[in-house]
Amino acid sequence: MLKGWEDISLIENFIDSNFIGVYALSRNGLNVHYVGRDYDELVKRIENDAERDDCYRFFAYEYSLTDAFAYKLECKYYHECNPPDNNLHPSPPKGLNLQCPVKGCGSSKKIEAVKRI
Repeated sequence: MLKGWEDISLIENFIDSNFIGVYALSRNGLNVHYVGRDYDELVKRIENDAERDDCYRFFAYEYSLTDAFAYKLECKYYHECNPPDNNLHPSPPKGLNLQCPVKGCGSSKKIEAVKRI
């Protein structure tokens, strides 16, 4: 479960930097506007994504033990929250043959179709 919403300026008080995890960004602390993940420097990734669109004021996060589980969590939150600032469905980690765990999601078929073109 995502922990938050916390003020993005206080991120280093909440997250241990060198962990795998997923995160959500919000403009208002109520709605998820973007979801993402990182495999080794979660704090830097959140800060970079927040800086790209400086209207994000809050973040929520969840640690993961593996890259594969982080991908599954990101897919889960992507489908549950339908974040308007995510233009694409999350891609699986490089080197892992994973499909979205959300039942009925056709994104893995779309990814394969794009690779063949």
